[in-house]
Amino acid sequence: MAFGLAALAVASCGGENDVEATGRAAAAQAGATEAPANRALEGACVLVFSKTAGFRHDSIEVGQQMLRELGEENGFEVVTTEDAGVFTDRGIEGFDAVVFLNTTGDILNDAQQRVFERFIQSGGGFVGIHAASDTEWGGTWPWYVGMIGGTFEAHPMNPSNVQNARFFKGENAGEAGKSLPESFEYVDEWYDFNNLDETTTPILFIDRDSYIGATAEGMERIAWAHEYDGGRVFYTNFGHKNETFSDDLFRNHVIDGLSWAVGDRDRRAFLDGRPDPDRFAKDVLIEPLDEPVSLDVMPDGSILFVERPGKVKLWREGEGVSIVGEADVFTGEGNSEFGLLAIAGVPYDRAGPLEGAYMMYDVLEGEQILQRVAYVPVEGGTFDFAAANTLLDIPSDPNCCHTGGAVRFGPDGYLYIAVGDNSNPFEIDGLAPLSEDVPEQDARRSAGNTMDLRGKILRIAPSPDGSYEVPEGNLFVEGEEGRPEIYVMGVRNPYTVGFDAETGTLFFGDVGPDAQTDTEAGPRGYDEVNRADAAGNFGWPFFVGDSRPYRRPEGEAPYPNALYDPQAPINSSPRNTGARTLPPAHPALIWYPYAVSETFPEMGAGGRNALVAGVYRRPADAGEGAWPAYFDGKLIISDFMRRYLKAVTIDEAGFAEQIMPIAEDTKLASPLDLEFGPDGALYVLEYGTRWFTGNDDARLSRVRYLGDGNRAPQLTLSLDRTAGALPLAIKASAEGSTDPDGDDFSLAWAVVPAERDASPADYPRLFANAAAQGMQAELSLSKPGHHLVIARATDAQGAVSYDAVGVDSGNEPPQVTLAIDGNRSFFWPGREEVAYRVEVTDAEDGTAVRDRINVVAAKASVDGPPAPVVLGHLAAAEASGAAPTELPELFDENSCSGCHQIAASSIGPAYTEVAQRYGGEADGRKTLLTTLAEGSSGKWGDRAMPAFDFLDESVREEMVDFVLSLKTDGTSLPAEGTVSASQFLDEPDQYVSVIASYTDGGSGEAPPLVGRDEVRLRSNKVGLYGLLDGAEEPVDGAEALEYGDLEMVSMTAGGGAMPLGTYDLTGLGGIGLQWAFDGAYWPGGDVVLELLSGSADGDVLAQAPVTLPDDGGEARGTAELSFGDGAAGMTPLFLRVRPADGNDQESRLALTEAVFEPLR
Repeated sequence: MAFGLAALAVASCGGENDVEATGRAAAAQAGATEAPANRALEGACVLVFSKTAGFRHDSIEVGQQMLRELGEENGFEVVTTEDAGVFTDRGIEGFDAVVFLNTTGDILNDAQQRVFERFIQSGGGFVGIHAASDTEWGGTWPWYVGMIGGTFEAHPMNPSNVQNARFFKGENAGEAGKSLPESFEYVDEWYDFNNLDETTTPILFIDRDSYIGATAEGMERIAWAHEYDGGRVFYTNFGHKNETFSDDLFRNHVIDGLSWAVGDRDRRAFLDGRPDPDRFAKDVLIEPLDEPVSLDVMPDGSILFVERPGKVKLWREGEGVSIVGEADVFTGEGNSEFGLLAIAGVPYDRAGPLEGAYMMYDVLEGEQILQRVAYVPVEGGTFDFAAANTLLDIPSDPNCCHTGGAVRFGPDGYLYIAVGDNSNPFEIDGLAPLSEDVPEQDARRSAGNTMDLRGKILRIAPSPDGSYEVPEGNLFVEGEEGRPEIYVMGVRNPYTVGFDAETGTLFFGDVGPDAQTDTEAGPRGYDEVNRADAAGNFGWPFFVGDSRPYRRPEGEAPYPNALYDPQAPINSSPRNTGARTLPPAHPALIWYPYAVSETFPEMGAGGRNALVAGVYRRPADAGEGAWPAYFDGKLIISDFMRRYLKAVTIDEAGFAEQIMPIAEDTKLASPLDLEFGPDGALYVLEYGTRWFTGNDDARLSRVRYLGDGNRAPQLTLSLDRTAGALPLAIKASAEGSTDPDGDDFSLAWAVVPAERDASPADYPRLFANAAAQGMQAELSLSKPGHHLVIARATDAQGAVSYDAVGVDSGNEPPQVTLAIDGNRSFFWPGREEVAYRVEVTDAEDGTAVRDRINVVAAKASVDGPPAPVVLGHLAAAEASGAAPTELPELFDENSCSGCHQIAASSIGPAYTEVAQRYGGEADGRKTLLTTLAEGSSGKWGDRAMPAFDFLDESVREEMVDFVLSLKTDGTSLPAEGTVSASQFLDEPDQYVSVIASYTDGGSGEAPPLVGRDEVRLRSNKVGLYGLLDGAEEPVDGAEALEYGDLEMVSMTAGGGAMPLGTYDLTGLGGIGLQWAFDGAYWPGGDVVLELLSGSADGDVLAQAPVTLPDDGGEARGTAELSFGDGAAGMTPLFLRVRPADGNDQESRLALTEAVFEPLR
């Protein structure tokens, strides 16, 4: 039986289990009868959480004790833990407040973060003490950054990190600061802050001028409170020193904050908060499709959608899809956006038989392209385009791009029509098209022209006969200054529109230009999500984003080369046929570039194509798949390239207050249109992976909510063997499996013959008789062939899940050894060439067949501490050398798959094409790294590729190395020979990976298997910066630093042990560590550098003393750490700095390089 962490929060909020509980219950057990000092907290339950993933404060334990004592004194229960597993719905919903006591770093995983959000959203209270602001600030959880109200930037080090400072009570501190004096002085460690929220209520101000080393000046808040996302949040920067926690001023300060945060304990339902990703499911309703571009969900739940080449299709639940019309449309040549673009069905406001639809499509009359809006009636169940009545014909220039593509009825009953600016975005450096010379590169003629319908969102009251009226409230109702149909002008390429049915507000996504940096000519490009509660001008092509201006083109009178004024835009284009003076420009609601946005980091990075679904309003008669009430009133957005769903909370002033990810486990293949149905589920058109063609993954899908009930366990399986001779004994484990609701669950195991093309949906049927029970199991196979080891998990409420691992029995994997003469990790001076030979043992083959031995060598870059090489086997098909069929997640995470696939060209080249072009060039890798970092255009056509400079260099290197690995003619080596450093390595932090493999002949029904061995050889000079910068976990007291071209690691004496990686110590005598020290920044004193083996708390393998001057001076040198006798074999190494005896300072030094020295 697996233990469920939900049991930590029983009726007494945790006191009966193995987390430590004190307070009200403990006081009662001791016979306490005194009335509580603070009745507001009487009977409350408080969770004190102190997990650290960075620096650990010595004061945590005394802080826990203080809170226990405060609980006893004030009649509330305290539960202390550092186990993040308590953050389940059932684990913390019984608490009234959560205290983060000197937490640091990334302490909660994604699921735990959502649970904590739901706790706050349900009305729970939060108290953050000191380093709670040094927690979860790395950019992956913006919600926490907003909640905490300010994040750690730095603290002084000279003359000390602990100093006396002067404080003043905030005049509106109220109950949260009632015990504080009006002013006082105090000694502790004072943070400077990033992301300081000036809207919080200040409880205390610190005088930054009253101590040495602050980065800010004057008065700044140092303790504050605010209401956030439904809960109450209190933070204080006090709490570094042990002595602070025994001081009455601080203790009362915490009680005041805790009492305010707990409040009246009027809580909302816990599960009404932001749902977990696994509470959503995606149903594929129909696939494949041929360039689906627009949908309309009808009042009866049926869905009309169109494909760009001209087909109109109708989907109904239980009936599937049918073709209900086909238009003869102009689609252009090559990569053109012309075609059948959008549809809005009639009736739009009531259930009833389909009467017709308003559609937007392109036609060619003579040599003129017209973007036509027409009413197409339904005759005999199909759309009759011959009987279509045209409402608008919008002349278009024969450019490739920017048709726009939305036609949708608003809640006001009017038809909204989104039209692109019909301008060519190429050969203008990704800036605004403001050309005086080239018409197609002058969007002032369209989007900026009040007498042109391109680059606009139109609003009309249409009639099936082709006539229409213009409603009140459009931008130019009289028609003198501009076309009366215009509701919104100044847009570039609006693909989707959506609405708030309650307020009538229009939202639209607008695809922005490609510039990747700000220049003298104008800003970098941004995609926009826009909000229009009235008619207006959204600025394009004069402005982008939050009305960031472009520079006027040369020759434009009367102010050439001046920046456009968003309050008074002037259109001086020689092609302008409308008003010269335009309405003021409205800024976007959300704007985001290719890189991570400083303003909206939640939008991610990579390719971009903004989309909107509209504001969710839960239907009164919502179906089973309806999204929950949490999303009611939130704007739902997406992105064609980034393929996510997000919810935007908009404040009363109309600004984006929060942006939250939704249904992250739901994979979308380039969504292009989306709309909520009358059942409350979200319907999505997925265009598919490749551009301008049909796709197998182009589909109509439904994203529905599964409800807030019990969920099945989530299994993680491992086997000690997945192949072997008969009889085959296997040890199976489900350690690491969890239940998302914290329930206990049981495990059963079965071994069954594998069926061809079996999928996870078949596991329940295949699971017959259980062969074993429990989290671990010993299993046996007696028949040859391919089998499945299936695990079945059943939770306490009866929910069941399955998972499986394949096993090949009847053939022992070949044993492959890549024998090396001497050390298996390093080249060094005098050993620039290493000899090797491949040795193979195979039980069934006997003597190895030489032709089946394969040796391949390739270079790669070091990214973090090197792990031990894992030896094993693969099925022969997996190790055939063919290109993989799936990209690493890294490419999908950064929106690469929207333009590139492995073997098929799309809007960009196939990765195999890139590998073939650059794989054989001497500087090919360098060229690709530069392209990835800086972006490019023109190398594979006219499309621009964004810069990925927001990614770590090591990540870009990993991506480039993967692409280059697809080159078909790799570096093959003989079964016996030598490998040299000069042959492969051209950068200090690279290694050459030599992989030897052998494919055996199989055995009867058992398939062939591949055995392998790998050796990684690198220079014996190892830079430490990359090891720490690429490490999976932070190291307490260690930091990767850059000063100009110098990279280093700073380490504090008494901090954690830094992993150096796993290396072969054979033939080595020790390590030389290069160090440096600057007393102007760091405390000095005597320290000892220790090299530990095996683990971070392993045995000391070698050590060396270092003296750091304590007079403020500088020093540098090399510490020699000698291994002594017995050091050999692959050994995990860790580096620790400890204070020498008698040194009580937080001494700190920098380390740059470790040189592994051979025996002499």
